[in-house]
Amino acid sequence: MARLTLPGFVRWCWRSLAEDGGPGVGWANGTHQLGWLAGLAVTVHLVALYLPGTPDQALELPLFPGADKVIHLLLFFVPVFLIGRLTGRVGLVAFGFALHAVVSELIQWRFIPYRDGDVWDAMVDLIGVGLAVVFLTLRKSTRR
Repeated sequence: MARLTLPGFVRWCWRSLAEDGGPGVGWANGTHQLGWLAGLAVTVHLVALYLPGTPDQALELPLFPGADKVIHLLLFFVPVFLIGRLTGRVGLVAFGFALHAVVSELIQWRFIPYRDGDVWDAMVDLIGVGLAVVFLTLRKSTRR
């Protein structure tokens, strides 16, 4: 049985993203793996956004100043990129996640214990969506 390492996993993900093909092409070019990655990205996205906080803020990630914003950017960039790549419906995917960026901050502010909504988090979320659209558009234009 092969041992999975982080560098090996990253190479496998990169190969899956770099392969040709479009929606619905199946196992032949990695679309199935791309679907699993997209599902994992959405799961991480939802857990990170809706996990209740703690009174002592123990779940905060003080890796470096601004780490929260980098995480927000990635939480929106990665799923939009993967689902947009998988389905080819970049505009629809981007619209859904852009709407979710605003709604998730309102839900955090109003309904999730020990969490607060932040306008700047929503802005960074929207930047993540926009960057994914730019990357997908550039990718599509370079293949023509």
